[in-house]
Amino acid sequence: MHKILSALANEVRLNIMVWLANPYEYFDGDKYDLSRGVCVGLIQKKAGLSQPAISQNLAILEAAGLVNFKKEGQWRHYCCNPDSVKTLVEFLETNLVKRRPIKNKRS
Repeated sequence: MHKILSALANEVRLNIMVWLANPYEYFDGDKYDLSRGVCVGLIQKKAGLSQPAISQNLAILEAAGLVNFKKEGQWRHYCCNPDSVKTLVEFLETNLVKRRPIKNKRS
């Protein structure tokens, strides 16, 4: 869980995850085939960062298990890993949402 939370603690990576979770909202599905995922070039253009910077951020998300990719020739198409997102949501619900506050002994 630490890897997932650390990966999402960066604003660029958090934005990338939002974009990949909702690719048709953030990328032109009429112009690009998003059914295979989103290519690095589109993510780079949207983020306004260099290709190496985007690749580094995607590698961190991949190492955390948050994204999957399909390689086609020299192209990589990325998509959100729904299983990891589900695990994160369950962790947050169990540990933050459903927990009752610990009562302070001084109260």
